[in-house]
Amino acid sequence: MTGVRPVINYTYKRTRPIVQRMMQAGDIDKRHGARVRYANPVTGGPVLPTMGAWLAMLPKGFSGEPYRATDATVFVCAEGEGSTTVDGKVLEWGPQDVFVVPSWKRYSHQASKQSVLFSISDRPAQESLGIRRDVVREGKRHCVIPGPSVARPRNAGHYFSSRQMPSDSWAGRSEIENSTD
Repeated sequence: MTGVRPVINYTYKRTRPIVQRMMQAGDIDKRHGARVRYANPVTGGPVLPTMGAWLAMLPKGFSGEPYRATDATVFVCAEGEGSTTVDGKVLEWGPQDVFVVPSWKRYSHQASKQSVLFSISDRPAQESLGIRRDVVREGKRHCVIPGPSVARPRNAGHYFSSRQMPSDSWAGRSEIENSTD
């Protein structure tokens, strides 16, 4: 039966200990905290063909570096308290709060307590179309990084940390631009 997708249960109870161990091991991205991508265990790809999901733990006092990408992202605070600055506007959040970072808006997370954020975005759809981009800020210069145009590895398990993504996804695909934007 081609095209049939199994019903898969991605539980918070199983995923939270993974990000907790990553944080304890120091595997903390300076923009997103200790973060895992939920992956379809059958294909190794995103949880849905057009939507990807992540779970991130931010340590108390976390002050993330600014980040911007073309995918729009919905965040849900599962635990903790903090704020996210979106294009200069501060959005405070706590348990069960939902907020959205629109496409191509610069944002950064701050955590006043250890916090856990669930997020879902249209990144897989944009990657499939070859239109996804993200920007890593470096002073007055920034690096525009096109999303990977290669398929995700099959049978890769349920989760990827940022450092476990295929290295060939980024190889030779960045452009440095002079800009203050």
